[in-house]
Amino acid sequence: MYITRCNEPVGSYALERARLFAQVTGVQLLWIQAEDFLDDPHFADLSDAEKIQRKLPWMHPRFHARRTGGIPTLLPLCYDLPWRCTYASYGNRQKELKQYGIYNQERCRVRGWELHVADAARMQCNEDAEVILNHLPKKVVVEMELKTFPQFEGLPQ
Repeated sequence: MYITRCNEPVGSYALERARLFAQVTGVQLLWIQAEDFLDDPHFADLSDAEKIQRKLPWMHPRFHARRTGGIPTLLPLCYDLPWRCTYASYGNRQKELKQYGIYNQERCRVRGWELHVADAARMQCNEDAEVILNHLPKKVVVEMELKTFPQFEGLPQ
């Protein structure tokens, strides 16, 4: 049982589970940080240093996803890590995702990724157990647990 103080975000439990998963499997854990550029007119008068300072609380595991529209500020990434796919349940994209058997809250496993050039260069000789990426990955490849869909073009079997 995992008890949090004053209903702290359950996301902190998921982050701890991801950390434990990486330790048990002996793989490096990468952290994808949400990108937000604070380019809203409300922040126009802030300097770049002040914007970075304002963004620092977002990196804390206890920062609640409700304050960011349900988008996690930190997303763990390591091989074979279980994920759940979530997306907005409206619009044309939903139909395309369902065509490939990807439903909201569907379970999957991380099978690979392609990092941004700067992060890839930084990771060449990095042996740290955990690394926070500076950029979003170019792509993340997942394998759905329920394989009731056609193979996506350009991906290995």
